[in-house]
Amino acid sequence: MLNLNLPKAWSQVTIEQFREIRSLNIEDGTFDYNVDVLSILSDLPVEDFDEIELDELQGIIKQLSWMTSEPSKKYQHQLGELKLKPFVDITLGEFITLESFVTDDYIKNLRNICAILYRKTSTDEWGNVIFEPYKFKSSDRVNLFDEYPITSVFGLIPEYLQFRQNFLDSHSNLMTESYEDDEEIDDPEERKEQEQEKKSSKWGWEQLIWTMCNGDLSKFDSITDTKLVLIFNFLAMRKELEI
Repeated sequence: MLNLNLPKAWSQVTIEQFREIRSLNIEDGTFDYNVDVLSILSDLPVEDFDEIELDELQGIIKQLSWMTSEPSKKYQHQLGELKLKPFVDITLGEFITLESFVTDDYIKNLRNICAILYRKTSTDEWGNVIFEPYKFKSSDRVNLFDEYPITSVFGLIPEYLQFRQNFLDSHSNLMTESYEDDEEIDDPEERKEQEQEKKSSKWGWEQLIWTMCNGDLSKFDSITDTKLVLIFNFLAMRKELEI
């Protein structure tokens, strides 16, 4: 019989283990799925479970009943020397990068998301907290988060998703809508309009930055480093005043 040192709660599961478990597909077979879960949680190779009997496997899996619920929605505002950047202070460039990770697979990209949201800080002479600029690749920092418990960051995801949805909803009239080619159009003029909408959807963020730069790409960095909320406030003003 295998002697496994298994976690007894989500608080004992690391971010990396959680990502690995969520990448598994139970449709590959319940037995293989359960073996893979045990391999991840016990940090033992799958081969160590080759001789395990079904009854023994089922008995061990019962010890993991806590996995039927999700991790706690609480999260930490500081991990080591890194502090969580308030969502309202996120820059346009950070939001665009976060969008690519969130819309792809936010669990698979959880460490990249954390690398953008948790940052080094300093304090100015007035005691204000200054967050380091986003001048690094998130992929260079993902390993910093591997060994933290999943409960330290899991609740951050639904809260950020809610912030994101609220922002997109409140600024929907300023966003380039995603385009779905779900019908064939025969009229040449309508087809031309359809193709233009398709192109606009493809280059949505680039169009927005181009608009804010007034065509001067030397201003690119200054625009992407500006707070997201401020950028869209100015877009709303320009639209309302037609300037």
